[in-house]
Amino acid sequence: MKIFKMLRSKGTLIINTFVIENGENASSVAEGRQFLLELFRHHFGGHCYYMALPYFNNKLLVCSLALSANAPMTEKLFRDRMKALPEWLQRELATAETRIEQEAWRRPTRAKCVLSQCSSLRQPGDTVLGLSYCACAEFVVFSPVVRLADGEDPALIVQEVICPRGADHCFKVEDYILREEAASDGTRRIWYQRRLMDDSEDNVVLSVADLQPDKPDAPFSAQNALNWTVLKTSLSLQYTKGIVAQMFVTGCVQLTSTERTRRTLMVGLGGASVPNFLVELDPNHQVVSVELEPAVEYIARKWFGLVQSPRQKVVVRDGVDFIQRWTESEGHFDCLIIDACKISVPPPGQKYPLICPFFEAFGIYKYEGMLNKIFKMLRPKGTLIVNVFAKDDVNASSVAEGRQFLLELFRHHFGGHCYYMALPYFNNKLLVCSLALSANAPMTEKLFRDRMKALPEWLQRELATAETRIEQEAWRRPTRVEM
Repeated sequence: MKIFKMLRSKGTLIINTFVIENGENASSVAEGRQFLLELFRHHFGGHCYYMALPYFNNKLLVCSLALSANAPMTEKLFRDRMKALPEWLQRELATAETRIEQEAWRRPTRAKCVLSQCSSLRQPGDTVLGLSYCACAEFVVFSPVVRLADGEDPALIVQEVICPRGADHCFKVEDYILREEAASDGTRRIWYQRRLMDDSEDNVVLSVADLQPDKPDAPFSAQNALNWTVLKTSLSLQYTKGIVAQMFVTGCVQLTSTERTRRTLMVGLGGASVPNFLVELDPNHQVVSVELEPAVEYIARKWFGLVQSPRQKVVVRDGVDFIQRWTESEGHFDCLIIDACKISVPPPGQKYPLICPFFEAFGIYKYEGMLNKIFKMLRPKGTLIVNVFAKDDVNASSVAEGRQFLLELFRHHFGGHCYYMALPYFNNKLLVCSLALSANAPMTEKLFRDRMKALPEWLQRELATAETRIEQEAWRRPTRVEM
C-alpha cells in the first residue's frame, strides 16, 4: 500500500522476479510468481502482468496505473507501442522474443476429468455425431459433437451438459444469437450470449452472460464461441442488476476507492455474474462465494470467466455449514447475498411455494439461531440481500403470503430495516435488509431514485432500474368482517 501511494496517478511499478530453476522446482516457482501477481493486483486494481524474457527464466512483474482493468496490457498493445518508438531505440531494447503474460501459473482444476469418445448415440441423418464425455468423482460432463450444413447459421449451441452424480437433474450450458429487428436503414444489431440452465422439465435459467467475439466477423460456432470473452462488466438478468443496484444504494459497494477493503459473501454461485461484476468494477472489493455443488464451480470457471484470486474466492461447501462455522477472526462482511434456490418448481398448493430462497436446504427452519448468526456476520452498516423468486402464477396468494412471512421474519432480527425490491419480470423480488437505514428513515421509492441518480450514467443504464419498485409489504392480511 505504501508503494502504491508513492506513485503518481499514472505511475508504474516494475519488479525483477528472477530465479535459478533446477527443473524440479518449476511448479513451485510458477506458483510463487502467480502469488506475487495476485498480491499486487489486489493493491493495484488488477492492472498487473508479467513480461517474460527470453533467457534465464527471468520475468518482470509490471503494474501500471496508466492501464485499466477493461483495457489491460496485451501482446498487441505492447507491440504497437514499441513500434511507435524510434528505430534505434527498438533495436537497443530488443523485445522481439519477449512475451506479455496475464498469469504465471494456472491452478489445477478441482475435479480433473478424463476424456473419452462415445459413438453409440449416432443416428442416421442426425446432426449429432456423438458425445465426448469426461467423468470425475462429483459429476459427469457431456459435450455434443455437432455437424452443420455448409452455410448454416445455428441460432443455439449446446456446449456442455453437466450432470452431478446422484442428482435427478443436469446443468446445461448454451450459447445463442440475439438479433434486433431491422432499423429503417436496414441494419440490425447482433450479439451473443451464454446461459446456464437446469435441464429439468422447467428449464429454469440460472445465469446469463454476454459474449465478445475475438474477431468482428467471426462465425458463430461451438469451437469459436468456446474461446470468446465473457463480458464481466455487463449484467444480463434483471435480478442480478437489482442485486448490484441495492448494493450501491445501501452503501455496501462504492466506486470511490477507500482504505478499507469492502467484502461481500455470496451464498450460491451460479454463473458468477455478480462476483465477476464486482471485482471488475471495484478494485478494493473482495467477494467470497460459497457453492454447495462442485459442478457449478466447474461451470463458472470454465464457461463464465471465473478466476479465483485473493479478491475472488470460491468455497465449495454447504452454505449453512459455512455460516455456522464462521468466526469473527475470519472478518465481517459489508454485504451478504443469499441466492440459494431449489431446482424444481413446487407443486400448486405446497406450503412453502418459493423456489428461492430454498430454506429447506438453507436451514432457516432447521438451524436455530441462523438469522442471528447472519446478523453478526455483517459490519455495522452492512446489507443483506435475498433472492425471493417464485414461478407460480396459479398460487399467487400463497406466494405473496410466503414473501410477507419472510419480510416479517427478517424484520424481527434486523430491527425493521427491511423491504422488497420488485423486479419487472418473472415474478421476482429481492428482500433487502440494510443496517445503514433506520426505522425512522426507511428506504422509500424517492430515496432509492435519488441514490440511483447519483451514480454515473453508464452504471444507471447498466442496472436498468426504471421499472423496479420499492415495496414495504408483499401481502396484506384480510380485514376481519364484523358480524
